[in-house]
Amino acid sequence: MPAGAPIPGLTPLIDRLNLNRPALLSKLGKRLIHRHIRQQLETELEPAMTELLSRYRRQLREWFGKSMVELRDGFAARAGVYRAQLEGRASPAGPAAAKADLEADLLVLQNWGTRNT
Repeated sequence: MPAGAPIPGLTPLIDRLNLNRPALLSKLGKRLIHRHIRQQLETELEPAMTELLSRYRRQLREWFGKSMVELRDGFAARAGVYRAQLEGRASPAGPAAAKADLEADLLVLQNWGTRNT
């Protein structure tokens, strides 16, 4: 599960469940008991399961929306630091000076391996 994701509560499903084992079916065999219990589960749990999944879908959508906003805000905050650095490097002399600074930086990077050896 992703961090902070809602976990579906299954308690309402279990609380509504009321299975009984008829005495007559127990004498007829396991196959009939299984079929009877399966039918009981389908009739008793289907509406509750539909409601549970619908509610859980809404919870997941809300959580997803909040998570996306948090990711976007975190990204914007980290990008703000880099924006400030880039704006600080902008040369007040104009584009020609900025181009010269960029070319000087590229020259340093190109000669990086030879300078360290």
